[in-house]
Amino acid sequence: MIWIAHNGQEIGQFSSTQLIEMWAKGEVQADACYWLPGMAEWRPVEEILAYDASEAAPKLEDASPADALKASRASASGKPNKSHLNFLLRRGIDVKGLTRETAAKLVEQTKQEEKVRRNLATPKQRACLEYHGVSVGADLGRDEASAILDGLDLAESKWMQERHLKYPHLYEAPSATPMTARQKAFLDFHGIKCDEATSGQDASKLIQNVIDDPAQADSGWNERKTELYPHLFNDGW
Repeated sequence: MIWIAHNGQEIGQFSSTQLIEMWAKGEVQADACYWLPGMAEWRPVEEILAYDASEAAPKLEDASPADALKASRASASGKPNKSHLNFLLRRGIDVKGLTRETAAKLVEQTKQEEKVRRNLATPKQRACLEYHGVSVGADLGRDEASAILDGLDLAESKWMQERHLKYPHLYEAPSATPMTARQKAFLDFHGIKCDEATSGQDASKLIQNVIDDPAQADSGWNERKTELYPHLFNDGW
C-alpha cells in the first residue's frame, strides 16, 4: 500500500491501481506526497506516477525486478508520461518533440531550478539590504540575507519611514490617519489653523515644529489645556 498526504495531512493508504485512477480523475493534488515502508522521507507523488497509466505497466507493489528493468528500458525512448507532460505544461514549457527520457530530465531540472528560486533572498530582503548599502549577488540565499539583516544596526535607520518611497512596488504607502481632536486643540491654542483634511501625520509635524520653537517654550499650554479643553485632557497629555 502507498501512503498519500497533502499539506501535511495524511489522506489515506491506496494501492497503485487506486492511486492511478484517483490521479486520472484529479482526486490527487499535483503537490501531494507519498510514502512507502522503508523510505526516509515523503516524496512528491508525481515521482511514483512517472509512467503512463494507459500502458500495460505492472502494478507497483507487484512488479518484479525483471519487470522493472523492462519498463525502464522501454521508457527511455517511449512517449512522455502524462504526469511529466502536465508538470511541464503547467509551467508554460513547450513539450513538443520530447521523448520520455528528455521529459523526465527536464522535469527534474525544472524542479531543481524551482527549489533554488524558493531559497533565494526575497525582493523585500534585497531591497532592505540595498537601502543600507549592502551589495548582494543574484544568488544570495534567504537564510544568508536574514543573517546579514540581523547583523545590521537599524537604530538610526529611516527604513521604516522611507521604504514605501524607495520601493513602492514592494511596499504600499502608509494610509493617512485623520488629525485627532487633541492635535487640533494644540494647534488652535498656538494659532495654527488646520482644516478637516489635515492628516494626523501632518499635524504631528506641525506640533513638533511648535515644540522645537524656543519662542513657544512659555506658551502656557501645559497649564491651560485642562482648563480650556477639559473634555480632552482630564487625564493629562
